[in-house]
Amino acid sequence: MRLVNVAIRKCATCGGEFTPTGNSQIYCHICRAMETRVCSCGCGKTFNCMHKATQRFVSGHNSLGRIFKFSEQALTRLKEQRKNDKTYGERMKKINAEKKGKTWEQLYGIDGAKRLKEDAAKRRLGTKHSNETKHKMTITKIGNKNPMHGMSGTLSPVWNGGTSFFSYGPEFSFQLRKEIRDRDSHTCQLCGTHESECDTKLHVHHIDYNKKNCSEVNLISLCRTCHIPTKTNRQYWEEYFTNLIISKIN
Repeated sequence: MRLVNVAIRKCATCGGEFTPTGNSQIYCHICRAMETRVCSCGCGKTFNCMHKATQRFVSGHNSLGRIFKFSEQALTRLKEQRKNDKTYGERMKKINAEKKGKTWEQLYGIDGAKRLKEDAAKRRLGTKHSNETKHKMTITKIGNKNPMHGMSGTLSPVWNGGTSFFSYGPEFSFQLRKEIRDRDSHTCQLCGTHESECDTKLHVHHIDYNKKNCSEVNLISLCRTCHIPTKTNRQYWEEYFTNLIISKIN
């Protein structure tokens, strides 16, 4: 069995430390997922090349555009190799520990996260689950099987002292929200989507999460999709939007 050196290394791109999954890996797990290429078979699909200089095709494609599948014998052989690799579980635990509690934006940056989400949406586009699959998905989230079971109110990991029940100040008027949207050109300041492409008006977000602070530098326009993730990792989003507003002013 081939032994794998799991010593900490420095990424050749960002310089950050990471735990490699193989002897030849020189990029951290974040940088490996950043480079996107177009499949050379002509199908038009994109893929993350994981910094493999020779990779030209989406997994399963070749120069003739054909899609192949592993034989049962090959799949059995791959499973046996992973089963006999005693360091695999340890490496995966270290990689997962590095990513635990972090959003895609924190792991891959705003642009990288946006691209990865778009790629994921394209892969799911047109996919329909069978009734049997839907039932299985429902069963896994009922009662104590749901990871959020019993974690409401003060037990919730995103509990913030009940601030969602606080009322907005009288200054947070319809006219003020309109002025903020006008200032931001009716465009989401995170993903760049114009208000005309959304199903609702852009939300006006309080950067410091203080509903009474209605200063223009504390307000920013976000679409509904981008506003939802700001409910968690508040310190990260507060710093990000603060820097964004400062750069717009300057």
